[in-house]
Amino acid sequence: MPSLLSALGAKLHRKVLNLALRIVERHVARQPGLFVFTYDREADTLVPITWKARGVTRVAAADGHRRPTNDFARLETVAPWAGKIVVDVGANLGGTVARFARTAAKVHALEPHPGNFAHLLDQIRIRRLDNVEPLRLAASKETGRATFYERESHGIHSLGPHNKGKVRTSYEVEVTTLDRLWDERINDRIGLLKVDVEGFEADVFEGAARLLDNRMIDVIVFEFSPRIHAIRGLPADAPLRVLRAHGYEVFTLDGRPVGAADDLGLCDLIARPAGGQ
Repeated sequence: MPSLLSALGAKLHRKVLNLALRIVERHVARQPGLFVFTYDREADTLVPITWKARGVTRVAAADGHRRPTNDFARLETVAPWAGKIVVDVGANLGGTVARFARTAAKVHALEPHPGNFAHLLDQIRIRRLDNVEPLRLAASKETGRATFYERESHGIHSLGPHNKGKVRTSYEVEVTTLDRLWDERINDRIGLLKVDVEGFEADVFEGAARLLDNRMIDVIVFEFSPRIHAIRGLPADAPLRVLRAHGYEVFTLDGRPVGAADDLGLCDLIARPAGGQ
């Protein structure tokens, strides 16, 4: 009985909190130019508030599970980027950009979604990240313009189909290749390339063929989304095939080589030039 009462109390608390947050959200929406962020001192993360109870509630470590992607604190121990050039493709709200910018020599941050890009600029301005170049661009295998699909959540907008979220609207965005971006803006060795573009990672790698062939990228960390690859009619290991074709080996964040027989779900993977070149 006590556990049942506790569960009912928690549910009631959550409902009241959600109602209160909706009232505040409507008030803030009527204030031109006013945005509300939540800042986690322990993790040093600054994100636009999610107007729900879960958005203002810390989950105890014992109650949570390690997320399959975006474990960038762990990444820093296996692929340090201090003093190096970092390219962040799919910079989203700027959380990874802020982490990279602490020690990187320069961060080139690509984010095509107008709302996400505005929050990325807020992150740069609030934190005074003078070593970040924000670019409102998508990266793919060709340059030009492409249809971009905006969904309900800020983290799952993309250039095509997705296994989550309803499409709210679509519009054209500017698209470049990493090879062209390197020619126009980077012109230096890339210490770390991070790619999180919701199942379109293979396209990004195809657009970086010259950089990959010349081993101009030391480490690549990318989101692996086999369910989206299947929806797109691609092989489940599509991005791995592109990387291997250009001389890169793929590993888990634990350093285990990923083989052709491995049946992986959603996760982050790392790629390095074969043979440690």
